[in-house]
Amino acid sequence: MSGGAGCRAGRDVGRGGYAPGVAPELPDDTGCPDDTGCPDDTGCPDDTGCTVLHVDMDAFYASVEVRRRPELAGRPVVVGGTGPRGVVSSASYEARAYGVRSAMPMGQARRLCPQAVILPPDMAAYAEASRAVMRIFHDVTPLVEPLSIDEAFLDVAGAQRLLGSPATIARLIKRRIADELGLTCTVGVAGTKFVAKLASTRSKPDGLLVVPVAGVLEFLHPLPVEALWGVGDRTAEVLRRLGLRLVGDVAAAPVGMLRQALGEAAARHLHDLSWGRDPRPVVGGGRVEKSDRLGDHVRYRCVRRGHRPPDPARPVHPRRSASAPRRTGGPYGRDQGAARRLPDAHPVAHADRAHRRGPRDLRGGVGPCSPS
Repeated sequence: MSGGAGCRAGRDVGRGGYAPGVAPELPDDTGCPDDTGCPDDTGCPDDTGCTVLHVDMDAFYASVEVRRRPELAGRPVVVGGTGPRGVVSSASYEARAYGVRSAMPMGQARRLCPQAVILPPDMAAYAEASRAVMRIFHDVTPLVEPLSIDEAFLDVAGAQRLLGSPATIARLIKRRIADELGLTCTVGVAGTKFVAKLASTRSKPDGLLVVPVAGVLEFLHPLPVEALWGVGDRTAEVLRRLGLRLVGDVAAAPVGMLRQALGEAAARHLHDLSWGRDPRPVVGGGRVEKSDRLGDHVRYRCVRRGHRPPDPARPVHPRRSASAPRRTGGPYGRDQGAARRLPDAHPVAHADRAHRRGPRDLRGGVGPCSPS
């Protein structure tokens, strides 16, 4: 089998016909569902060395609402500010079929999907569901690195002897979350955090994608440059002017050309990622970083006040350092100069800090929530 194709095991055990928030009927074991050991006749990919899992809950807020209101199953559900200037915090996949997306103004969401059920956020309920999800993760491994209320990296290297291969552990997690919590999640399985997160993003909803170590480049190189952490609209525009549209183009480009266009740190960071190099380990501890919890709070408060929240892919509050300028202009600050500079010493480590909640433009800055 082609290594980069990965394995979408799990799609056959939860993608048919049931509504988000309703537990699917799963097989009795956590292995592959048929005698061949795989969901199809192409053979399972080799998950040796793929000990990093990225688990991301599907439409988390909306799914929690559907779980406690079963009559909403199968209907488009949108969670967010209900006022005229509110924004969308989460949308079920039925609503997304109409083009509704997170961070969209609620008025636009109503126009796209007039029949949507609009619900205000219940952060206490989402936090309780998140704690239950994290407990399942910790039952599998102590090396759990939460990225936000609804996603985390897991290092399952130490769990294989007891629980089986990484793909088997991923199916176990999906089964437990469905059976015990009535929710669905998507899991990416790979050898690095960067590739595992890409795998989960590309197999939503309720998917499981394994990217074998030997197939990383085949998986990465056909993707658009925006798939690289740190490439937003501005950086993508710079890369396109250089004729670089795919990850494979960045990998083949001379580092000197990237350095001249983007700077030393950004060039090394993107070149490393384009070759699948990401040495960051999964850092256990079991707690969402304070900056992430602050980000959730700020976004929620913006929703409640009828303002557009900051982009969830951008840190609300960059870490200060001895050299960072003091921020001015209100409680969230308008002087974000520190966030615009890349430290030369550790570009990949910087990417981890700056993109814990997803991609962010290496050439861009961040700002406070602004009225919609």
